[in-house]
Amino acid sequence: MEDSTRIIDLTVADLQLLIAKEVAKVQPATVVSDGDGWCRGLQEFADFLGCSLGTANKIKSSGKIDDAVVQVGRMIMINKAKSLDLLTSKKCKK
Repeated sequence: MEDSTRIIDLTVADLQLLIAKEVAKVQPATVVSDGDGWCRGLQEFADFLGCSLGTANKIKSSGKIDDAVVQVGRMIMINKAKSLDLLTSKKCKK
């Protein structure tokens, strides 16, 4: 397949291969930015901790994990590793 090939001349298999190659180029950047190290929203954070949504909200509102929380408007992202470190640190147990 050449760069000058028209899209209309591609078969379905050619098009699928082309799309798969382009997605593979973009996917690593997406994984790095959204990675498994982040919870998107309080419900996901509650599932991660194994607690209720109300308890997760109390933990976030308490200020104990402020360094692990990124919030812009209503969007909340919580760093999993950092939040666990903050919750298990001696400072937090007071």
